[in-house]
Amino acid sequence: MGSRSIFAASLALVILLAILSIGFAYNQLESEANADSWVAHTHDVIEQNQDVVTLIQRAESAQRAFIISGDSAYLGTYQSAIERLPAAQAALARLTADNPDETPRVATLNQAVSWRLQQLEHSVELARYGDQDAAKAATLAAPGGDIANVIRLTADSITSHERALLEDRVRAANRVSEASLFYGVLIAAISLITLLALAFHQSRVNARLVKAMEETATANAERERAEQRLSEAQRMEAIGQLTGGVAHDFNNLLQVIRGNLELLGPTVAKDAKARRRLESALHGADRAAQLTRQLLAFARRQPLAAEAFDVSSLVTDMADILRRMLGEAIVVRADIAPELWHALADPAQTESALLNLAINARDAMPRGGSLTIEAANANLEATDIEPSDESPAPGDFILLSVTDTGEGMSEETRARAFEPFFTTKRDGKGSGLGLSMVYGFVRQSNGHMRLESQFGRGTNVKLYLPRAPVAGRPAVVRPVRAATEQHTILVVEDDEAVRATTVVMLESLGYRCLQAPDAASAVETLGGGAHADLVFSDVTMPGPMRTAEMAERIHDIAPGAPILFASGYPKEEMGEHLDADAALLAKPFTREELASRIAELLGAQASLSGRPAPAGGA
Repeated sequence: MGSRSIFAASLALVILLAILSIGFAYNQLESEANADSWVAHTHDVIEQNQDVVTLIQRAESAQRAFIISGDSAYLGTYQSAIERLPAAQAALARLTADNPDETPRVATLNQAVSWRLQQLEHSVELARYGDQDAAKAATLAAPGGDIANVIRLTADSITSHERALLEDRVRAANRVSEASLFYGVLIAAISLITLLALAFHQSRVNARLVKAMEETATANAERERAEQRLSEAQRMEAIGQLTGGVAHDFNNLLQVIRGNLELLGPTVAKDAKARRRLESALHGADRAAQLTRQLLAFARRQPLAAEAFDVSSLVTDMADILRRMLGEAIVVRADIAPELWHALADPAQTESALLNLAINARDAMPRGGSLTIEAANANLEATDIEPSDESPAPGDFILLSVTDTGEGMSEETRARAFEPFFTTKRDGKGSGLGLSMVYGFVRQSNGHMRLESQFGRGTNVKLYLPRAPVAGRPAVVRPVRAATEQHTILVVEDDEAVRATTVVMLESLGYRCLQAPDAASAVETLGGGAHADLVFSDVTMPGPMRTAEMAERIHDIAPGAPILFASGYPKEEMGEHLDADAALLAKPFTREELASRIAELLGAQASLSGRPAPAGGA
């Protein structure tokens, strides 16, 4: 049999099966429609039966109330009930007329209702003519109660019978439906098998070609995905290495700048103008150090460093930066409430969050507009916070509100705004991480975030940062005391400028210094007989000897000498160079920090050896 004959026969079989499927489907739909009709009919019968019982009970209640109280107002309710009873009885008889089993019960019910109405009417007539005692006696007579029981039992019997009948009909409909479904599934399976066989027959000729094409396309797609993943990984690694390296080198430069500025402090102490300039330069160095910490946070994902900080100063500084960054087309305003509380969060990440929001606002205002940053105290109640497992507790917060007059967001965009990697910007113009990073920072800081936006009417983002338990105060600069007992410190640093500045700082603190440009030279110096009470060393230095090896050799040569390391990298990134319990001082460090840490280590060593603790440092 040729391919055409097989195709024609298969097609005819499929058409036949489709017709049968339609027939079974129609039969099933008809069964379901009948079942729905039966349910509705039973509901109507039960409801009409209940109406008859309710009306006769209402007439009885009104009759008793009239006889007992003599108030003719109850006769209105009584008359209304008995007037509506004939229609209810007729409707019940009509609904059950096609059911020979139910017709006698309905007739019994209607007859009992008629008898009861006669009794009620007799009592009412007696009461109308003033014979209250006879009316009450007639009301309390036993036959009335017997007839009422007949009415109740007959009505219950009608309801029970209707429900049983409905269950039988539904079961019958289910059997028909199940049979239709079984045969429908069977026909569908046969049809599917037929179609599959036909498709297999038709595809045998070109199966190998299709398979080869699919394998080639799959391999090409997989190779492209692998190349894209590799390129992205290499790019992110290169960015991370470049960022970390730049931050590390910049920290070394800042160490030289800040160290020399601090050393100039005593020289200009009596010159007020020079002292102000020196303080301004130190402030700039501190801001630069903060920038390097942000760069390292990006490159190394440092944990948040929450502290109490002055939100007012931060917003003022950020507004100045944003005015220069966003350009003249965007007007930046800062509205800071008086007596603003201090916030408990990471100030660097707070600046980053405001910067992310400002960049989003700028992109939403291509033709310019206004950006307003507001800072105010706020108190959030439990009803103000969206409930979730990670919702912050109600209480005092500092509100940072960023509002722009840009394009705004549609409802769909606003609903997905916090999703990572979701962006409405063109490819290459945004990663979609800005708002999600801000949201994550705020929630990690035990804060709260709200986004309000309407398309064409701008966007408002509110950040609620927790209030610091105690308002932050400006740091008190304590005078650094020189060492009362002279100790010798070996300074190991490959950067000559950093090494020279560190030596001068230590000598100004009263310490005697030895110098080494790398790890091998430090080991050689101590191995040659030189004495050092403490070794102050950089972590990453050129040369064949690693820092960890240097530390082991020094501990063998001078077991009593503690080692204090200094690096522009965080300790978490020094795993291959340092032990977990190694002492580390972050660059750039201040003269006070250096003195305090050295005094701490020398004091700890003196306690172990039983010698008096040195006074150098803090």
